[in-house]
Amino acid sequence: MTNDLQERINRLENIIRASELGTWEWNIQTNEVVYNEHWAAILGYRLEELMPVVKDRWQKLIYPDDLISSATALDDHLNGKTSSYQTEVRLRHKSGHWVWVLDKGKIVSRDDEGKPEWIMGSHQDISGRKTSELLLEQHKELLQITKQAALIGSWELDLRLTKITWSAVTISIHETPAHYDPEFRDLKRFYSSAGNALQIVHAINKAKKDSKSFDMEFQILTQERNLKWVRLIGVPFYENNKCIRISGLIQDIDQKNKMFAELALQEEQFRQTFKHAANGMALLSLSGNWLRVNKSLCELLGYSQQELLQLTFQDITYKDDLEEDLGLVKELLDGRIKNYNMEKRYFDKSGSIVWVLLSVSMVRNDQGEPLYFISQINNITQRKLLELRLQKTNDRLKAILDASTQVGIVETELDGTIKIFNIGAQNLLCYSEAELVGRSTTEIFYPKEQILERAVSINSNVDVKGFELLVSGVDSLNFDTREWTYIRKDKSQFSVSVTVTAVRDYLGRPNGYLFVFFDISRLKEAEMNVKALLEMAQHQNRRLLDFANIVSHNLRSNAGNITMLLELLREEFPQASDNEYYPMLEQSAHNLLSTIGNLKDIVSVNFSTEKNAACLNILKFIEQCLGNLSAFILESNTLVTLDVSRDLQITGTAAYLESILINLLSNAIKYRSAIRPLHIFVSARRAGSFVEICIRDNGRGIDLKTYRDKVFGLYNTFHGNKDAQGIGLFITKSQIESMGGTIDLVSEHDVGTTFTISLLSADQVLNSVL
Repeated sequence: MTNDLQERINRLENIIRASELGTWEWNIQTNEVVYNEHWAAILGYRLEELMPVVKDRWQKLIYPDDLISSATALDDHLNGKTSSYQTEVRLRHKSGHWVWVLDKGKIVSRDDEGKPEWIMGSHQDISGRKTSELLLEQHKELLQITKQAALIGSWELDLRLTKITWSAVTISIHETPAHYDPEFRDLKRFYSSAGNALQIVHAINKAKKDSKSFDMEFQILTQERNLKWVRLIGVPFYENNKCIRISGLIQDIDQKNKMFAELALQEEQFRQTFKHAANGMALLSLSGNWLRVNKSLCELLGYSQQELLQLTFQDITYKDDLEEDLGLVKELLDGRIKNYNMEKRYFDKSGSIVWVLLSVSMVRNDQGEPLYFISQINNITQRKLLELRLQKTNDRLKAILDASTQVGIVETELDGTIKIFNIGAQNLLCYSEAELVGRSTTEIFYPKEQILERAVSINSNVDVKGFELLVSGVDSLNFDTREWTYIRKDKSQFSVSVTVTAVRDYLGRPNGYLFVFFDISRLKEAEMNVKALLEMAQHQNRRLLDFANIVSHNLRSNAGNITMLLELLREEFPQASDNEYYPMLEQSAHNLLSTIGNLKDIVSVNFSTEKNAACLNILKFIEQCLGNLSAFILESNTLVTLDVSRDLQITGTAAYLESILINLLSNAIKYRSAIRPLHIFVSARRAGSFVEICIRDNGRGIDLKTYRDKVFGLYNTFHGNKDAQGIGLFITKSQIESMGGTIDLVSEHDVGTTFTISLLSADQVLNSVL
């Protein structure tokens, strides 16, 4: 009997060792605890390390959250609520991690009073199983989350019961109440659109018959009457060669389909924009090859699409711009910048330079790897040419500023702060540019007494003071020129002429003022000298006028004597009046009296031309002059043609007009051609506010290529005539200009000369007076 018991004990120990169970025994009444070696090994210990073995040792090793559940299960067993004790707990391993164990136990003895005495149990390491269970639970949870995130629901059709089951997500997709119980006839309700119900029935029948799954996309009409795109997948399941159910998934792909439709629309819009964009657009490879170019870029560069696609952007980039462009491309590839803009130059097909504004960005894949470049290319050639022209203008203006060493140029802000102070201003005022630029006003070189005089002279209802006094009225006048006295740095003063102009922006709004001034001290001194000379000249003119009166009186007396002699000659010798020259002599005497009568006017006009201005009939004076020259006209066999209206009148001095006509007509006779008869044509016509008198001849003419600048000069002669003094045309021009007129001529050597005189019309003067 003893041998059998020992054998059974040995067999039991072998079974325990083989099953790798850790055993424990606990005397509830004495708290004696017994563990085997494997119980300690489960936790990475040797049994000796856990000595002495007490109940508290086990409680210190258990996971705190599991201690409560373990104690509860033990109490239930000790109180007879359960036939055994069983729980899953975590115990701390010697290395520090937690080990899941299946803890089982049962009361094996009681005392005489029936109270529990010994309880025996085992620990089994279930860490591997628990890890798998937790992982499976996580996978289930992840699958559920994934389904919900992807809007994937499940469904099942039990063909035996004709029963449909929907998951919560499937119910949500159909927008039905949470506890909705679908029926087969609902196919018509949700899937009737565009024959979808028939399509599904056909797919189910085919799956039953041919054991084939189906996968289709269509729109459903939800209970909330919303159209929604779904994907429906079904898989048949067989039992005893008979299809008993079809299970599957349903996915809400409405957003995806709409997104694809939107993406397709965006792609089409991009394609149309790319194709028809007014600016150049291109896709380029990472190495710089043109992959796709639009029509505008081809037109800009003069290449066809096929030609451009054979090139790289490096091939047509101006070499001085290539290094900067490639540097920015590298930064883009390295991810240091997201895009870049630059102005650069391309060579078009003809070799001409085209300025462009280049904007480049990069397209990358989902992994962030670069795929290609997108470039937008705007033609800015005209703008760059304008900028270069503006730069040249600015350089020219700066050169003018630097070269204007005796003209002061000062630019200010609206409040008078000096911005520009050129070399001329520095020379004139003896301040350096650094001393005055940034100063708040230009009044530092204006005398205070002149500022006060300016304030009084403005006489404005608005209170104007300070810098405003210097620029008052500039906006309305556009500019203002006046004389001022300026103060140099050494406090000395000098006279200047200052022109103030408003500086305006591109909208025409004033944003500053420009002061341009120059030294007129010498001019003022010269004015004083001229004034003194004028006073002296006026004194001399008065004396000359007195002399002219005396000479005129004496000459008039002598001319009267000549007239008396002619009358006596007629009385004594009546036949003398029949002589052909007698009338001319008598007319000459009459004209002499008229000329003498105008002598006073000739002198007086230098003193005051306006006082001697009169209304003069053109034809009358021409006829009078022709009468004076009648002897010369007969002698030279000259033909004179007149085209002058009798009502044409000018305003001027009679003596001057007579002198002008006599001089020009006599010159025509004097310098007539030796090979053809002389023909003088005299005409006059109104020309606006003036009367134009034209005297044309076919005489020798003047070589204007040689003498153009000398025709009206003093003491200039052109035909080698010994009697010529070279003062006639000079006097004629002076007389015409003193009456406010002009003279011009057209002449060709050995062809003839035409003089054109413009004098102020008497009608114009009369109208201005009225």
